[in-house]
Formats: sequence, C-alpha cells, structure tokens
Amino acid sequence: MTLIADYKLNDNAANSNVLDSVLNTNATLRQLVDDAAINTADHSVAGKIDNALTMTENYVDIGDISSRGSVKSIAAWIKLSGSAGPRVIFATVKVDGNTTLFVSSSEVLTVGSSWTGTTVFYVDNAVTTAVPDDNKYHFVGMTNTVGLSPTTAVLSSGNGAVDFVGDLDNVMLFDSVLSATQMRSLHRDGAVPFFRSRYSGNSAFRLPRRRFSPNSSF
Repeated sequence: MTLIADYKLNDNAANSNVLDSVLNTNATLRQLVDDAAINTADHSVAGKIDNALTMTENYVDIGDISSRGSVKSIAAWIKLSGSAGPRVIFATVKVDGNTTLFVSSSEVLTVGSSWTGTTVFYVDNAVTTAVPDDNKYHFVGMTNTVGLSPTTAVLSSGNGAVDFVGDLDNVMLFDSVLSATQMRSLHRDGAVPFFRSRYSGNSAFRLPRRRFSPNSSF
C-alpha cells in the first residue's frame, strides 16, 4: 500500500506553491477563471489539522502524476459552506466531470462514470455517502477497485459551476484499496503511520501523529 501524494494544504506564503510532502514537490494554486497562479496566503484558513485552503473559484493544479501509478483511494478533510450544486474534491482535469470525486447537490459523496470499479465511500467513522453541510470539518474517503491513472490531476476544480466551495485539508492519494480499518485510522489519527511510500526506499514512510487544531470544529 503506497501513499503516492499527500497535500497537507498548510501552505501560507506569498507564492502559489502547494507542497506534496511525499515527493517534496509543489503543485500550484490557481484561480478558476483564467488559470492564473495565486498566493496561498490569501486562501489559508484554520484547518482540521493545522491549516487548510479555502476554495472559492480556485483550484490546486497537481500536474502530471502518471508515473506514480493508479489512484485507487482518496482521503481528505472537508468543510462545506452551504453552496448549492456539486462540489468537486478531485478530478483529472478541471472540466472533466467523469473523473471526479465530488459531493453532490444533495450532500452525497459520489464519483463520475470513469471510476468503473467497485467504489466504497467513507464519511467520518462510517461506510456511508452522506456528508453533513454544517460548517464543520468531516473526514471523507473513497476506494475504487480499478482506479484511475491520470496524466494530470486537480483538487477542487470543476467547470466553474461544480468547483468545490468550502475548505479542504489533508488530501491524500493512494495506489491501493484501503481497508475500512485503515480509513478509520486516518479519521482517528489524521496521519498515515501504516503506509510505505514508493519513494522512501526500504524505510517505512511514517508521519507523526498530529494533534487536531484547537480551533477546529470537530
């Protein structure tokens, strides 16, 4: 089981860099209307674990991740802000609704038609699809037995009408189907102590257990 990308979204600087802590490389925060790079400092907010990025007409451009393998599991902390319409968490390109993991207009976690395998959804500590729109952070996760192998990927982007509106924190991509026990561990600990990174040689890839931010609303 491999963690192939980990965006903690703690970025808060006068630049557009969004750090992937697995490869220590940067994605780019962009505004949706014209794809221009924008400063993370203008979108940094208190997160579930340290900071988060608030997403309103902006997205994280991950770029080419084809060399990392297929994406079969995704986990994140999200806070919905009462916006109507679908809200995209992950997609391969910013206008492709078929590859998305998103929260529907009825607050249901779902995926687009390109996810052809068997999909299981997790919200907080349960196997379910219902995501509360209550201005609080909630853990969401999904696994898919086939997965996607995207050339490019984005967080929080749709076609303008379905981009994510709210706050995103600690988005993690895996190349394997996580078990319910592993999803519960991510929900409980906010870290991934049991995963090995394909980029860490023979050493186990371990993140320290993090304390939740005192101003989070869990």
